[in-house]
Amino acid sequence: MARLFIQSLALSMFMLAMGVVEAPRASAVPLPPTPVSPANGFRLENWDLLLTWKYPSAPITQVRLEMLPANGGGAGIDVILNANPSANGSFSVPAPPDWYGLLPDMTYRWRLQASEATTSVTLDDPSWGPWSSTFSFQTPKARLSDVAHMSPNNGAGSITTPTFTWCNVDPRVFYYEFQLSSDPTFNTDPATATASVYWSLIHGGITTPKNSYTVPVSAKLQTATTYWWRVRPRIQSDGTPLPWTEPWFIRIP
Repeated sequence: MARLFIQSLALSMFMLAMGVVEAPRASAVPLPPTPVSPANGFRLENWDLLLTWKYPSAPITQVRLEMLPANGGGAGIDVILNANPSANGSFSVPAPPDWYGLLPDMTYRWRLQASEATTSVTLDDPSWGPWSSTFSFQTPKARLSDVAHMSPNNGAGSITTPTFTWCNVDPRVFYYEFQLSSDPTFNTDPATATASVYWSLIHGGITTPKNSYTVPVSAKLQTATTYWWRVRPRIQSDGTPLPWTEPWFIRIP
């Protein structure tokens, strides 16, 4: 035993002399909560989203919830919650307009971590355990039939800086694509296009009025010209794009 102790001490002294420091032994980390609902791969029928999970048997104190859109195609959630292992955990994801985050016809993935820390910790704190399995869900599809033009009236005369407005039966859809052109076919092929196509992404929840586009003074429309306009809900990431509404037109005297 004495010889073994001397050898061990000599090895430690050699490691210190060489600038080698032994890594500290890893402490135990808690198992992650288990995602429960929505079921993995579930397509939401409406925008009311409640994420639920089961806690492990270990006495965890905090839970980290991460929810991200497919391919980074939108806003996500990364939040730390107090844990209550005596009951199932849950988090209600606000739908638009309470939170302009969820987009239609998209896949979102979510997972969980746990910590036993007794004080508030940051997202990169070493007390976090491993991630849970990843669950996914899909948001409801937007419907083009829910979208309708409002103003200017179809075929009306207009000023050179008009405001175009539309409405949607579904108030949870807020992101749109808008096109305006003197070409009724909206041809954007550089080789064959005959007119410019103004193509904008519109956050309809924050425009004035809502769901609208106003031609800026710096880009006034030409006089003695007819313009066509159309709109569609914006579908991005892994969603399937929708067709455009039928175009309306205005005349600039």
